[in-house]
Amino acid sequence: GNDTLTVYGANSEFHTGVGDNIINMNEYYIFSYSVGNGNNTFNINSNGVAVIKGGAGNDTFNVNGNFSRTIDGGGGTNVVNGNISNCTVVNAVNANAGIVELAANETKDVMINGSNFTFTSNGGARTVYYKLGSDGGISFTKSSTGDYEVTIRAQKDKSHIIHLNTNGFIFHGGDMGDIFDDLFGSGFGHGSHRRSYSQKGQDITARISVPFDDAVHGNERVIHLQDASGRETSLKVKIPAGIDSGKKIRLKGKGEPSPYGGEPGDLLLEVTVEEKAGFERKGNDVYTKVQVPYTTAVLGGEAIVQTLYGKVKCKIQAGTQSGTKIRLRGKGMPVMNRASVKGDQYVVVEISVPRYLSPQAKAKLKEYQQAIGA
Repeated sequence: GNDTLTVYGANSEFHTGVGDNIINMNEYYIFSYSVGNGNNTFNINSNGVAVIKGGAGNDTFNVNGNFSRTIDGGGGTNVVNGNISNCTVVNAVNANAGIVELAANETKDVMINGSNFTFTSNGGARTVYYKLGSDGGISFTKSSTGDYEVTIRAQKDKSHIIHLNTNGFIFHGGDMGDIFDDLFGSGFGHGSHRRSYSQKGQDITARISVPFDDAVHGNERVIHLQDASGRETSLKVKIPAGIDSGKKIRLKGKGEPSPYGGEPGDLLLEVTVEEKAGFERKGNDVYTKVQVPYTTAVLGGEAIVQTLYGKVKCKIQAGTQSGTKIRLRGKGMPVMNRASVKGDQYVVVEISVPRYLSPQAKAKLKEYQQAIGA
C-alpha cells in the first residue's frame, strides 16, 4: 500500500513495499534502503550521515538538512531537491539549480556533489547556477532558466578551481570536458557556441641577470636553465632595449605541458639588470658625475662627459657651483618597445680642488683672494 513512515531512531534500516511511500527522516545516522517498485518520497530532515537508496520507481528526495553522504536514486527517473552541497548524488537529477554568488574579486569554496570547487570572480560580481545530471556531470550556466552549456565530470580526489572571467570559465583540475567559453560574454544563449576546450599547461617563472649594456642596446643571449630533476635546457632569449629590473620576458610554449592535451604553458623570465659603474638609473633617466677644475668652474669652459652612447663635450658655464646638474637630452635609457624614444642623462658637477700648488700658483691665488676682498 501507500505508507507514510516517520523515522526517529538511529541506525535504522527499512524496506518499502510496492506502493507510493512517504518517508520522513528526522534523526541522525539513518540507513534507509528502498527496494519497492513504487514512487517513493524521502523527506530528509536530519543532518546525519545516512546512505539512502531509492528503488525501481520514480523517487523524489527532498533534502532539508545538511546531509553529507550518498543519495542513490536507483532505477526510474529520480529527482533531488534542496541542499545537496555536502552530499553525493547518483542516478538522480537535481531539480533546482544550486546558486553560487560572488562579489567582485571574491574567492569562495563550495562543495558540490561531494567534490570541492573553488570559485574566483575576476572583475565584477558573478552569479553562477549549477545543476546535477543523472550521469554524475555538473552543469553550469549564467541564467537560472538558461540552457546548461558547461558540463564537467568532477573528481573527488582533486580540487576544482574555476575562475569566472568576463568571457568565460577557466577550469583547473579534473576532466573538464567541453567548455562554453562565451558563458559570461555577449554570445551567451545565442545558438550553440560549444567548442572543444583543452586546458593550457602551467607557466614557469625563472630569474635571469642582464648586463647593463644589453638593457641599453638590446641583445640576444643564450641562457641555461635547470629544472627540478637537474636537466639543463639552453634557450636563446632576445633582450629588448630599455628593459628594467622586475620586468618579465615571456617565452611562449616553454612552460609545463598541458595535462589535458592543450598547448604548453609559457616560461616567464624575471629580469634583474646589473649595475654599471659610474651610472645610476632612475626609470629611463641616468645620472652621472663629472669633475671639473676649479678654474673651469670659475671662468667657464668645457668638460668631456661619458654617456651610454660615447663621449660628448659638455659646456660649463662660468660660475658653475658644485652640485649643479647639466641635462643631456636623449642620452638616457631607451623606452622599452620604443627604442627611438630615450630618457635624459643628468650630469652632476663636482669641482676638483688641487691638493698641491706650486709657489707661483699659491702667489697668484693670494692675489686673487686680495682682489675679491676675501
